[in-house]
Parts: sequence; structure tokens; C-alpha cells
Amino acid sequence: MQRRILKCIQSQGQSEFYQPMYLFFSLTKIPTNYLTHLLGHESAGSLLSELKRRQLATALVTESFRPGSGFASILLYIELTDQGLEKVDEIITLIFQYINMLKAEGYQQWVLEEERDSRALIFRFKSKEELFEYVCKLSSRMFRYAPEDILTSGYLISEFRQDLVEEIISYITPENFRYYVISKKVADSCDCIEKYYRTPYGCESIPPEKIEAWKNCGLNEALHLPPRNPYMPTDFSLKCKLNPDQEDSALGPRVIQETPGSLLWFKQDSNFKLPKSFICFNLIRYKLSPFKCLREREKRK
Repeated sequence: MQRRILKCIQSQGQSEFYQPMYLFFSLTKIPTNYLTHLLGHESAGSLLSELKRRQLATALVTESFRPGSGFASILLYIELTDQGLEKVDEIITLIFQYINMLKAEGYQQWVLEEERDSRALIFRFKSKEELFEYVCKLSSRMFRYAPEDILTSGYLISEFRQDLVEEIISYITPENFRYYVISKKVADSCDCIEKYYRTPYGCESIPPEKIEAWKNCGLNEALHLPPRNPYMPTDFSLKCKLNPDQEDSALGPRVIQETPGSLLWFKQDSNFKLPKSFICFNLIRYKLSPFKCLREREKRK
């Protein structure tokens, strides 16, 4: 139970919620995905949505970290507003209220089913990676995965384990976490200097009364599970009618809609044949162009 304070170079504040756990599980089951998916959700009723409503944060990222066998961590990175930097305790209260909601709702298998389908979709249609980096990534996995799982690790979920998910959630308690506050504005609380990088920092024990308050923070009606995703694709048949050998497949983009203020161009893919779309918006406004600015400047002379 620690509170650590670091002075950073960036002016924007950040809070990190760090939850260590000691457990063993197969990497093809990935039970930590259940928590990271829900804690990092951005829909109505999510933790981030409530933080934004209260103007305490602008972004939230979650991840699981497993540096070795038998040890794993759940991490939350929260980009704070100035108001959020002054209300870190309130933010931690919201985190534990969200955890309490997950415990009260119980295990929801559809969450992992959506995660499984989403990851399988990414793996099935993933783009080619840079060769050297890809080889390095695969070689590092050889120490942690079975040979048949090296290529699919991090993507394919082969088994759902309710017991592992519930065990992981049970570890997340006010008595078993630490958090970091990183900002220029906490420099006065930094009474130590890091040995190698000379970074000012401070380390404090969390007062027992705060631990007790977080243990009894209860539920928050604003926090609830996200709705199921009705847009999870199941049909990947392509609508492309062009033949790469035909002359019309080599034609460039064509205008499919024109208005007084916009042009919409479209080019049907006939080479890669993947269920992916690339959308590019090019906004052009004469009054904001460098040419317009120069002309206005000349007029004022």
C-alpha cells in the first residue's frame, strides 16, 4: 500500500494505478483480458466516461503486465486534468467502486466471447509486420509459449476460465495496490533523487483511514457494464466485383458524391481483397490557407 510521487518533464499530470498479483495461468486463457477490457472501456457507464463527466481525466489505458512466471499486474494509466490532479483520492474511489460493481455483477462470459472474436478477427486479417521486428518478437515468445502457440499468442483465446477471472478480481483490494502520481506540480513532495536518472521522487504509505474509506466505498449508480456489441462482424464475404485482369480494375478513384462544399471519392480494392476500408478526410478551407494569410497581411501593411 504505497503512494509514489514523481516529478516529470511533461506538464500534463498522470496517475498510475498498479495492482500486483501472484498467480499461475496458461497464456492461451488470458483471464486478465476480462479486467483490462472492462476497466478500459469508454462507453456510457464506464470508468473513463464518469471521469470525463466529472472533468477529472481525458484518457485511460489499461494493460496487464507479466514479467515472469507466477507474477502479473493490472495497470491503469490515467491522463489527469488539473482538477483531477487535485482529486486523486476521488479517482481511486471511482476505481474501487467500478471493481465493486464487477464483483456484484459476477462473471459475464459474453465479455470474453466478444474479446475472443475481436482478437481472432485482428489475427485473421492482420497486416504484415516489419521482418526483423517480427522475428525478434517470435523468438522472445519461444521461452514462454508452447511451439503451437507462438504465432497466435496474444490473439487467440482457447479457453474461458471463470475461476481464474474471479480469482484475479478478488486480488484487487485497497489493501493490495499502489499508485503513482506523475506531474511537475508535485515537485514539492519529492524528497528523494533516483540514483541513475536523477529523477526527483517521493514515496509514502497510504494512511489507514484512506484504505478503510476505499474498502467501504460501495457502489456508484453511474458505473455499470457496457452494452453488448451488436456490430461484431460474422460475414467476411467480399463485395468486390472487379477482376484484376480486367481494364476497369486499374482505374483510379471516382467521385461518387459531390456537394457545393465537398467531394467524395471511392476506389474499389481488387488486389488485397481484405475486409478493410481506408478513409481519408482532407479538409481545405481557403480562409485558413497560408496564401490567404499572406494576402491579409499584405493588405494590412
